Amino acid sequence: MSDMFSIGANAIQLYRHSLTTVSNNIANLNTEGYSRQVTDVSESAPVERGNIFLGTGARLEGVVRAYDEYTESSLRNSNSDLETQQPQVNYANRIIDLMGSDTAGLTGALDQFFASASALSTDPASTTQRGVFLRDGDILAARFREVSGGLADIEAETRAEVNQQVAIMNSLTEQMVLVNKQLARKSYAAKQPPGLLDTRDALLRDMSAVTRIHVTEQTNGQVMINLGSSGGTQLVSDGKATLLAAEFSESNPAKVDLIANPYGDAEPTSTISSGALGGLMNLRSQTLTPAIESFDRLAQIFVQEVNKIHEAGLDAEGNRGKKLFVIDTVFEVSAPTIRGDVDVEIEVTDPDAFKYSPFEIQYMATDKVWRIKDDSTGVVTFSEPGLSVLHHAGMDIAFDGQLNNGDTFFINPKSRPAAGMQLGISDPMTVAASALMRVVPSNTNIGDAKGSVSFSQDLDFEGFQFGKSVRALVNNPNAVSDSNVIGNSIQPAYVIPRGVSDVALMLDIPQESNMQLQVITSEGVHVLGHQIDEDTRAGMTSLDQGFRSNSQYSSAYLNGEGDGSYLGMNMTYGFLAESSEKESFQNDVEGTGLIKVTTSIPASAYTDRISFTENTSNASIDVVGANSLILNGHSLGALTLNAGAKTSAAAMANWINSSVATRNGTIVPTEVIASAADLNLQLLVSINGKEISHGATAPSTASDLVTLINAQSAATKVTASETPGGGIKLTNAPGFEGQPITLGNPDLSSDLNALGNRNKTFTSIGVTAVARNVINASKAELNFAQQISINGTTITGNYQANPSAEGLADLINAQSASTNVVATAYTNGSLGITNAVGFEGENIELGNPVASSSTNTLGQKNKVYTGTLNLNSDDKVRFTFGANGAPSDLVELGLRTGLYIDEAVGEDLAVFVTGSGVASISAGYTETEMNSENELQKDAPFVVAFTSDDQYIITDTRSETVVATRTFEPGEPIKYQNFTLSLDAAPVRGDTFTIEENIDGVGNNSNILLMVELQNKPVVDGYQSISDAYIDTVSTVGNKATLSRISQEALQVVYDQAVETKDAVSGVSLDSEAADLIRFQQAYQASAQVIQVASKLFDSILGLR
Repeated sequence: MSDMFSIGANAIQLYRHSLTTVSNNIANLNTEGYSRQVTDVSESAPVERGNIFLGTGARLEGVVRAYDEYTESSLRNSNSDLETQQPQVNYANRIIDLMGSDTAGLTGALDQFFASASALSTDPASTTQRGVFLRDGDILAARFREVSGGLADIEAETRAEVNQQVAIMNSLTEQMVLVNKQLARKSYAAKQPPGLLDTRDALLRDMSAVTRIHVTEQTNGQVMINLGSSGGTQLVSDGKATLLAAEFSESNPAKVDLIANPYGDAEPTSTISSGALGGLMNLRSQTLTPAIESFDRLAQIFVQEVNKIHEAGLDAEGNRGKKLFVIDTVFEVSAPTIRGDVDVEIEVTDPDAFKYSPFEIQYMATDKVWRIKDDSTGVVTFSEPGLSVLHHAGMDIAFDGQLNNGDTFFINPKSRPAAGMQLGISDPMTVAASALMRVVPSNTNIGDAKGSVSFSQDLDFEGFQFGKSVRALVNNPNAVSDSNVIGNSIQPAYVIPRGVSDVALMLDIPQESNMQLQVITSEGVHVLGHQIDEDTRAGMTSLDQGFRSNSQYSSAYLNGEGDGSYLGMNMTYGFLAESSEKESFQNDVEGTGLIKVTTSIPASAYTDRISFTENTSNASIDVVGANSLILNGHSLGALTLNAGAKTSAAAMANWINSSVATRNGTIVPTEVIASAADLNLQLLVSINGKEISHGATAPSTASDLVTLINAQSAATKVTASETPGGGIKLTNAPGFEGQPITLGNPDLSSDLNALGNRNKTFTSIGVTAVARNVINASKAELNFAQQISINGTTITGNYQANPSAEGLADLINAQSASTNVVATAYTNGSLGITNAVGFEGENIELGNPVASSSTNTLGQKNKVYTGTLNLNSDDKVRFTFGANGAPSDLVELGLRTGLYIDEAVGEDLAVFVTGSGVASISAGYTETEMNSENELQKDAPFVVAFTSDDQYIITDTRSETVVATRTFEPGEPIKYQNFTLSLDAAPVRGDTFTIEENIDGVGNNSNILLMVELQNKPVVDGYQSISDAYIDTVSTVGNKATLSRISQEALQVVYDQAVETKDAVSGVSLDSEAADLIRFQQAYQASAQVIQVASKLFDSILGLR
């Protein structure tokens, strides 16, 4: 009976627990997160009775949850996917409400602005209409700022919500760590309290709402959690929680970096793409940021296009239009390490290229380049060398101050472009409604063509394909900064860019080289250089697309001077040294103040050593051909070298000084004029080596000195006369016109003479050449173990007796009578030798009696050393080339050939280095940054004249220069500089159109009509107007909102199905629980009957006794 008792008793306990479990399920019907619980019942172990096994009832293993891991995982994933769409739906609709509103959006304000422009075009002289136009422009600028502010507010809200979602995730992971610790007390999940497991699953579902997670469950119910997938960042593991933090880019709203363990060993997390957090990040990168950037770009394009038109017109006062709108983009510039004081100015010039991104720039002085690092991407680039204004990412960055190597500037845009949009003018009279230029057809035109002209801030010319800008060269015309260049008649070697002035481009070539410089405009006008044949000119302009294909070559202004030069510019090809003036201040007569004194500084040029040539033939040769060189406008005769002779600086100085100036075929006599104030009759004077002696009594008047000079005319070949002002004029005696006049003073201690002039030679041309030859040896170069011979004479003596510069100088000077050379020892231990008096500029030949030695005591090479020339003039020293002249002729004189342009260049000029071989080139220039206020030729009037039905010339009106000869292309506009001339009919030969300044700035509406046309002009990406681009931006956001809403509805169905599936497994059903309640009640009653029967049977057994 005991078996029945125990089986019945166990069954009653079992079903009592089952009834309790069912009751608990019913009680928690509406408890959130509750999983239906069931009793886990198993058969008790049977007992063996003989050959049979008898059951012993059932036992309660525990109360467990109705739970399916796959169903729970599916619910979490569907929850993540659904939550992803909610931010997109909410905030995209916010953006649409902001940008698409009739009252807050941009469309209405744009329409009103262009409507006001249209109204102004009907009455451009109306001050009222001008005021309305400015008012609506101000409203439009305010609307741009308001929309930008609204987008910034949405960006700030999403940023806050990202931080909130991160905080929620951090809180949930910390709670999960606590749950894991409680679960760690049991070894198996089945032994865990069901409520604790429900808490765990609820936390996991909440985490999945933030972002998709991957859950790994251990046997005891503890979980490890990773972001996204099993390989993602681990959030919960081993009783530890990894906290997250969000980092935002100030310049790029799309960039949100999630950092794991931000307060420890921080590292980036794996990618998040779903859940509320993923949805927010997707919204910022795929919808919000593109909308902000598109709107900013639209604002910049709008401002750029409007300003192009407005600055191209004239206001009511006849002035150039100013910027109608400005974008006050604020940049934060820091330079903590620079040594000097440098100001930085930044202007956004290209909206398409501008990136709202911080960057740093570092100046590298050696190469004159900027190192640019984009802080957002880490990409490093380098600028072109030699730029005075740095162009980067749509910005022009200008510097005022001395830059030093390594100077670094950190630049961070602080305000978005649309947020900084402002109206640039406030006075209605400054509205530029009138066109800058107008077209005036000639009254004699035969054709019916009428023209209209438009202006653009952008040049029609895009630049030469080849050729290095002279800005890339070291800004120093001296030979020490030379760069090598190879002769090339096909491609330009250099480009002189518009905006530079005071250009000196110097070419240094070897002796007898055929290399030359040629300067040609993009229109094929040959400005400077040498005559070239047809094949050469065709090759020079055929390869580089910078030369207009429909323009014809012209050499009409080649090397022109004055009115005959290109655009009347002051240019020189050859060599140039000019006089200058120096201003200083000195006390006035009363001593009470300062007066400015201007001192004239004569032109002076020092040559390198002249080229050495020895004529080994039996006949004379011309080192420089007759008329090859022109000095100060006068052709020089041939520099002839007799048989067996050698060139020397002395001979060249004599050649230059003996050259005569001619005027209309007549020799111009040499003249020396001394004013009465210059005369110093107490001094002596010599003329052409002849002393003008006066006996014991010095002359007391100019007339006395004139008499003395004329008394010596037979010897001096000079006559004197008294000037009306009491001065003296010297000139050549008859028959000796053009010969040089050399003034001196027999008293060698004085640099001046009785005429008050310095002791020097005066020439007919006005240029004096002084020859000298100096060879210097430093203390380190002196080698007293060597010997030396000078001009064929060996310097004898004991070099070691006094091994110093002084000792060697003594030895050399002891033989000056033979060498015609004197030596001087300097205090620094160096030594110099030069020609003796009377032999100035003659060659000095150094040698060594020891034939095997290539050097000598001076440490110099054994060879002939030619001298140098000092060229002087009160005005200028200007060499140019005759028909047969070439740079190699200047090389003979020790001069480099240069291109000199003394004013600002108004267009890019291509510079060719023709010929063969390698040369050196250097450049000096002054930088002038071109803008709307100072650009040359931008406003220059010009004439388009048709020389035939298919050919026309463009003439600059101010200089009467034909700047272009072109072939006419029917149907195509005529573009020149910043202007476009459109003709409505075909012109004919003789038709002329003058493009001149518009003098009707009040009543003319040509420019404001261009503003009206802008409303429908495809200025955005070449196919959209401003309004269309704005609507397209709004539509793009709307499409994303619609797609997100559709996706949300679809994912809601998936989520609901996952919930239903979970409820089917884990949810409490009253019908099911009621059935279980009846079933367990009946089983409980049946178990009681078992005990009752067992009791009766037991009583029956007891009754047997």
